Amino acid sequence: MKVLIIGASSGLGEQTTKILAKRADVSALFLVSRNEAKLSALQAEVQSNGKECGFLSLDLSKVDEVNEKLSGFLSDKAVDVLFFNAGTLVNGRLVDTSLSDIEKTFNINTLSFIESWKATYPKIKESASPQVIVSGSMGGVQGSVKFPGLAAYSSSKSALASLCEVLAVEHEEENILFNCLAFGAINTKMLQEAFPDYVCDVSPEAMAEYVVNFMTGPRLFNGKVLPISITTP
Repeated sequence: MKVLIIGASSGLGEQTTKILAKRADVSALFLVSRNEAKLSALQAEVQSNGKECGFLSLDLSKVDEVNEKLSGFLSDKAVDVLFFNAGTLVNGRLVDTSLSDIEKTFNINTLSFIESWKATYPKIKESASPQVIVSGSMGGVQGSVKFPGLAAYSSSKSALASLCEVLAVEHEEENILFNCLAFGAINTKMLQEAFPDYVCDVSPEAMAEYVVNFMTGPRLFNGKVLPISITTP
């Protein structure tokens, strides 16, 4: 299995990379994020486990560059799984949030996924067992408890969830699975920076184990938005 992880250099993406690097059923990992130094260190760790590994340093907020740069990176690669884990969070009432912060949130959380999918599609459609997994949020699930300060974040994640539902239908005949894992709070740097007083007991390592099990397990879901949370938020 060859896995492309976008948003790989920290938190859930980093821990998922570390776990996949040790699995016998994984032959290659392709890593994308903005932090080149972290990607280089992860590449060395993956290669030390005997796996193929390449990385691309990419600023997903510059969404107009994503398709071209990612397509070039993938030109000589095969992909079975796309795990889109990129995300950013601005904590503030919508009326107090600048348009540039709202645009950045949607560029990274939603639009960069669209452009990443366009770049990945020519490769992943050739896989015998293709699937796309996106990191969603309970804040983006209709009817879930909502919290002040998360209007931009939650709406961007809601759009991401809807995209998975639609894309599952668009690519059903090609047997490409699309699922959105709607996570609750995970004790990542992003959460700590946005909510410094919030105490979260769910570690990135524990959630990464779940992601890997979902990714490598039976193909039982398609077009689903799956709540993955034991707390509110």
